[in-house]
Amino acid sequence: QQLESYNPALRELFGEERHELATIQFSSANLFPADTDHEAVFDHARAGHLVIQGPPGTGKSQVIGNLIGKALTAEMSMLVVSEKRSALEVIQSKLASLGLDTLCFIAGSDRHSEPFLIDLKRTWDFFEAYQPKPVLNLMLSEQYEDHLQMTLDLLAQQDLIGGVSFHAFLEQSKEFQLNQPYSSRTPSIAEFMEHRETIEATYTSKLNRSLEHFRLKTIQSDAFLEIDQHLSSWKRELISLQSVFTIHTWNDLSIAMQEAALCQVFENDLFKQYAKVFTPNSKERKQFERLAKQFIAEKKHASIGSEWKIVPSALEAESLISELSSGTFFARRAVKKRWQQLSHLPVREAKTSLQHILETLELAKAQEKIISQFKAIGIHDPSNEIERIRQSFPLFSEERWSAYLSIPSEQRSKITQHHATLERLHRELLSAFEFNVDTVLLDYLSQLEHDLPQLISLRSAISALPETSFSTFQLCADARSFGGIVYGSNYTRFKERFPAFSHFHPSELKAKVTDILEAQKHESTLHATHLLNVVHARFLRYHELLTTPSQRLSTSEKELKKTLKRGKAILVKEFGKTRSHPSLRELFLSDAHLWIDALKPIWLSNPSSLALCFPMEEGRFDLLIFDEASQIPIQHALGAIQRSKRIVVAGDEHQMGPAHYFQSGGKDQTDLLHQARYYFPKV
Repeated sequence: QQLESYNPALRELFGEERHELATIQFSSANLFPADTDHEAVFDHARAGHLVIQGPPGTGKSQVIGNLIGKALTAEMSMLVVSEKRSALEVIQSKLASLGLDTLCFIAGSDRHSEPFLIDLKRTWDFFEAYQPKPVLNLMLSEQYEDHLQMTLDLLAQQDLIGGVSFHAFLEQSKEFQLNQPYSSRTPSIAEFMEHRETIEATYTSKLNRSLEHFRLKTIQSDAFLEIDQHLSSWKRELISLQSVFTIHTWNDLSIAMQEAALCQVFENDLFKQYAKVFTPNSKERKQFERLAKQFIAEKKHASIGSEWKIVPSALEAESLISELSSGTFFARRAVKKRWQQLSHLPVREAKTSLQHILETLELAKAQEKIISQFKAIGIHDPSNEIERIRQSFPLFSEERWSAYLSIPSEQRSKITQHHATLERLHRELLSAFEFNVDTVLLDYLSQLEHDLPQLISLRSAISALPETSFSTFQLCADARSFGGIVYGSNYTRFKERFPAFSHFHPSELKAKVTDILEAQKHESTLHATHLLNVVHARFLRYHELLTTPSQRLSTSEKELKKTLKRGKAILVKEFGKTRSHPSLRELFLSDAHLWIDALKPIWLSNPSSLALCFPMEEGRFDLLIFDEASQIPIQHALGAIQRSKRIVVAGDEHQMGPAHYFQSGGKDQTDLLHQARYYFPKV
């Protein structure tokens, strides 16, 4: 029942029901650097009472400093309480670093109000001469932080460069020369590291030249153990072909294969039958194209429909048309009777249909003439042969004709004779290997035959290599060069994806942090200037109210004006005196308290002093902050809480409790932090 008459915050501290407080709109700007944990504190402090817990070094004093800054923006009055003056001086020093110490005062004794009045006069004079400064805070530090975070997130990726992290890349690449030729077909760095032992064993055994042209599927194939038989066969066929053709390199074999394929086309039956027609720009070719065009067009129009039962001859059709046009009644009657025998159509359409028949028969006669011309160039069944010939024209282009004619006739005969062997050798080698154009085939096959026992012994490990390893063997004479190409090529691809990292070095992170700190320092100065502008604006409003005619003021404004006028008179009088000043408590109980609240919104004190300095008024301060609350016995905190609307309790629960400093009968006392953490929300 006694608790009901006290501050709701005090009742809540002792387990009574929670009293909802209005949410405060804090500024997002900070006076001091703040991390995400600190921002969580500000979010909770907007809504109500709060306990802040954290060990030394977690920035509780910075949080308190930022809470003070946010409360200043909202024109709130504040009281910061600690048993230790040193803790209060730390906060005052932080505010002084930004020129805000003029807004605060450490209340150490009620009887010594002279230092306070001297300090208040200095603040009064400061704001009378103050010129507000425009503040444009772009919050560049947030952009810098985002950029740094993006950089850190990128660098933290475990597969950033070729499957390894940036840090791993820097460490591992030190042993290689990265200025090797770029190759798009190299293993990833992760693959290289996984199979490095096998790759180095390959170079140690001098198998790299044998492996450089292998396809991975060839080694992995179950038939690989019989490759010796294929090698013998390939060498025999190659030696046999070399007696007829000039085949040394893979390019030579490919050219011979192309020539064989070309000869095969020109030796087939279709070409032999219509050679003159397939010859580019020949008379027969031109004649064929002209006749084919006419034949297709006339065939399309020369069709006779299904409306006819019997197709009349040209002579009968002409006779029937004549009778229908000028014949006697009996002649026309005979025509109608005959028409019923010829067609399904009504007799009224007879004349038109007969005329169409005459035209169709005329086209058929022309088509017969075209067919006879086709026969003259060797095409006896145009209906079936025209389309087959036309589709084959691309096979006998001018370019192919030139290539074909460039091959001596004697060579053509040899090529045709050995076509099957060329085709089979080319197909089998292409399936098993990936040769360069200048690979000397017989030398390579002989080297491979020599290395085969060692290859088979290492086959299991080699089969596990990524296929890109084989093309990389072609580029590198030793394992060190292999590693250099792998690291260099993967790094090149990384820089292409992230151009900003083309010349990145970890030391740049320090520069980025420095940029953030410098930006935060500048932003803190701007925010401090904004807070001085806020206080000055309040100070200016009070003075403007004093000079505003009463008839232009509301009733409440008139009362405020009277209070401000009396309060200013008190302070002006005290500013001119050197002794016999009223106590701090008396000043707070006087009409001067409005000016004191405006110019000194931040008060710092210990529990004993504040009991003497400040009247016991419920809600006297908008915000109360306890620092090092584990050092404050709960009974020492009650007066400050009764005087305040919103409570923030900060401390370290592992810090030594107040029993070590305040002993009564040898019993430990409950500290404020302990009590508050069970009844107030915690962060």
